Amino acid sequence: MRKYIDYTGKLTAAGQKVTAELYDPAISAMIKWLADGVAGQYSRYGKLPRNVLDLAEFDRDLREDIALETFMATLPGFLARLDREFDDTRSSMRTYFIGACRNRLGDVIRAHQVTIAELRPNTDELFAVLRSPDAGLADFEGRDLARYLLLRAPDDLRDVLMLHIYDGITVFDAATELGLNPSTVRTQLRRFKKKILRQHFLGEIAIPEDTGLGQWIRARSQVEFGDPPLRGNATRVVARLRVG
Repeated sequence: MRKYIDYTGKLTAAGQKVTAELYDPAISAMIKWLADGVAGQYSRYGKLPRNVLDLAEFDRDLREDIALETFMATLPGFLARLDREFDDTRSSMRTYFIGACRNRLGDVIRAHQVTIAELRPNTDELFAVLRSPDAGLADFEGRDLARYLLLRAPDDLRDVLMLHIYDGITVFDAATELGLNPSTVRTQLRRFKKKILRQHFLGEIAIPEDTGLGQWIRARSQVEFGDPPLRGNATRVVARLRVG
């Protein structure tokens, strides 16, 4: 009988318990390697892309994404091996699992490789347009608010949103065009929207209700904060900034 993963591939109660015990130490270890700039030393197979390692050293969200993806990629095979054999006289289960994560870390980092030094010219131009008050955006109601939001988005997410707004393509397609991992961009987008939600609730910014983002904030506010009123009389955000 399998102890940790049943025959349908689902975690048993014992598997869930082990997963919970392994999560914090493994995630913390990998985040520390990335923050300290030593992840390359802990990857056992091949040279890792320097651009991703450099970005991860300063980008907390990227560190968390890499650590979580490595954890999830490592866990099923690790628990399957535990079902077959595990010699606890040689190492603790925690040490054994972190070692398994080391074997996976390089593959996950390589999957995140992006051309950081060479931003696409079109996104540079879009950002210049967004910054300039005389760049043909006179009819853009809410330009200042949209600029405020975009300037505070993580760099990769900002580039994706500018393509989304100006070229009218989906967030997924924009991420792909920029050579970014769409799942990572979706994670960044969720975190950024939650940050905006907090700022809106605290009265630091006001998002009009008749936008996609405003409707999302209204729905989330009902869940998290008990439906506070939308604050202020902010100008209308461009209709295409529909990240909700």
